[in-house]
Amino acid sequence: MTLGRRDFLRWSAGAAGTAFIAPAGLQGAATAGRQPPLDSAALRDMPLAFPVSEYASRRARFMDQISDGIAVFLGSASGRQNNELRYFAGVDVPRATLIMDGTRGESTLFYTTSERYLRGENLNPLLASDPLGATGVEHHYPADEFSTVLGQLVAGARILYTPFDSEVAEPEVSARSEWDGRLTRRRQFASVVQERFPGVEVRDCSEAIWEQRRFKSAAEIEATLQAGRIGASAMVEVMKAGRPGMYEYELSSLFEYVCKRQGARELAFNTIISSAENHPYLHYEQYNRLLMDGDFLVVDAGPKWQDYCMDTTISFPINGRFSSRQREIYQACLE
Repeated sequence: MTLGRRDFLRWSAGAAGTAFIAPAGLQGAATAGRQPPLDSAALRDMPLAFPVSEYASRRARFMDQISDGIAVFLGSASGRQNNELRYFAGVDVPRATLIMDGTRGESTLFYTTSERYLRGENLNPLLASDPLGATGVEHHYPADEFSTVLGQLVAGARILYTPFDSEVAEPEVSARSEWDGRLTRRRQFASVVQERFPGVEVRDCSEAIWEQRRFKSAAEIEATLQAGRIGASAMVEVMKAGRPGMYEYELSSLFEYVCKRQGARELAFNTIISSAENHPYLHYEQYNRLLMDGDFLVVDAGPKWQDYCMDTTISFPINGRFSSRQREIYQACLE
């Protein structure tokens, strides 16, 4: 049995189950232009990715676990803000720092920025002019006042929590190398805090953060679903457009275009495309092969929507028809 392109699109959208998330109403012939409109303008007008109440709820949940102390979250030293600051406060201002005071149920943000800088980085200028209204965090100070405020808060605390570990490697430090061996930035901070405040116990809260983030709120679930809708429609466009004689980079570009056309500002990771002799390389992203009749293509890709990532994989014959052997292998994997 062989399947035509139209049959394959219909069959894959219905049969791929957990491997393929189809947008509502998708019948194998949807185009990016027919997707429900995303309220991208409203999102751009918001200072943060979610309403301030979402971040306040996350902080409150975490402070319930540290009612005996305070927690300090160092922001990234440069570039994109780290996961803790984005999760608990939503800010993407470089070198920001967050303190949660579990004993008082209040939080404090430290950062120094300007409206001019924020506009240039596609960030909301309210983060500079109205930090309380923009973030919902109770207290704000310039970045250079962090040490003074921390000393005041530590004076009334017995325990200071801070994450010792990160999900993302710190490439500037090779902690396990015999030629480096330095502490990571997070562990160095914990060590210095213990030296400066010997009467305070410094505890690692990495696992507590990760455990809280395992359980998604309704807003997080909707963001993940939206990433799925965008990514699924982009995959359908890739399947519809794929033809022998195309280069892989044409399809990777199409996937990115469809995602960004629907409001996803970036991809979750570099799109992976492989065919023929490149199949064994699971993260192949050279995009340099000319697709030929009889090739079986694997595409692994996903967009990022409000910091929530979607990852899906499709595989299909580039000429639109399964050979008997291709269909046998595809069905075996599906099952």
